[in-house]
Amino acid sequence: MHIGSIIRYYRTKLGIKQYELADDVCSPAHLCKIENNPNEGNDETINLLLDKLGIDLEKELQKEIDLKYTYEEFANNIRFVNINQSQRQYNTLRNNQVFIELMDFHNHYQLMLIPFYIISEQFESLEDQYNLCNKISKSFNKDESILFEIVKAFYYIYKLNYSKAKAILLDMLKNANATNVSYRGDIDYALALCYYNLNEYEKALNSTIFAYRYYQNEDNFQQVGHCLAILADSYKNLNLNEEAEATYKKLIRTSEMLGNHKLLNKGLYEYGLLQTNKVILEETLTLFDLPLEQNSGDISTQLESILSKIDLMMKSNIHKDKIQKYIQYIKNLSLQIEDKTYYFLSLYYEYKIEKPSQVNDFLEKKLIPFLEKSDCSSNLIVYYKELADYYESIDLKKSLYYLKKCMHKNEYTNLAHII
Repeated sequence: MHIGSIIRYYRTKLGIKQYELADDVCSPAHLCKIENNPNEGNDETINLLLDKLGIDLEKELQKEIDLKYTYEEFANNIRFVNINQSQRQYNTLRNNQVFIELMDFHNHYQLMLIPFYIISEQFESLEDQYNLCNKISKSFNKDESILFEIVKAFYYIYKLNYSKAKAILLDMLKNANATNVSYRGDIDYALALCYYNLNEYEKALNSTIFAYRYYQNEDNFQQVGHCLAILADSYKNLNLNEEAEATYKKLIRTSEMLGNHKLLNKGLYEYGLLQTNKVILEETLTLFDLPLEQNSGDISTQLESILSKIDLMMKSNIHKDKIQKYIQYIKNLSLQIEDKTYYFLSLYYEYKIEKPSQVNDFLEKKLIPFLEKSDCSSNLIVYYKELADYYESIDLKKSLYYLKKCMHKNEYTNLAHII
């Protein structure tokens, strides 16, 4: 930010006209040039203008340094998925929004707000921010234009338009030297998400491996964890169970180290489903209790762990005598915290045990309508598939209806890790 910008900012803020500030110092035309050109104005003229406005130049320059440092930390924390820290820095930057507009990182800041709003789930602000970036895109320099294409791809991933996102990313790689493309790891990671959700699992593996190595090299362990999840799921979908099992084990270890309970829960569940050895399965089930024993993670994460444990126990046909106890625990806790989602999910398992003939009716008339109103996308696909399978032999039209709904949802709709 040049000094002329500071002069223009405070002059405008104080409601002073150019001719008023220029009086006895310089001509209004010369002041206009000073405000818009960093090379205009000698030291004497600039100091006189600063004095008339009551500006402490040292203080203003230090403020610029501090805000630039805050922004760099903000951008870094978005890439490393440190949501709480990035939120605090965002609050500081937002309080200085007008001042930031004068700085050279202004466009970059506007672009990084898109992934920030996605990972922090501030979706109400996302659309306006995306439209703003489209509007100012002609002012972007080369680096900002590259970043905008990546951000645009993640925006389309959030919108579940994986084909559009893939086209953007492949076009970027085609039009550049792929080995020197800025943000190469993020491009590969975004491509992995696209390929996986488009059922192109072999390509998902290749892109994820590149992204995995990139994030390892920069010690971005949260992203390493998410790469492991895509790798393991891709191996599973290719029926490479030995590789999937080994990768899920690595995911479990990594997520434990990171304290990422959502990833840990996913790793344990998928690893448990692959187990034929009852002893290993029993050991896996005990690990679901870690968030409860350590009182770590939020309550919703703890409830998710218990639900996954119930589901795994039912699919593995073990400990049916203990399942009802877990269901009752979830029902009681969800009532205490007034969370209807977990209450309805616990009822689903209760129906499966006590009223199996009525479970599909409960799904269709109670659970799915509730989840759709609550926009609980991560849960819906499972129940759509269940009803599609149920109706396949008795009502093909309804089966196709729920299969179509599946196409509009996907496993990777939680994008708290996308950049």
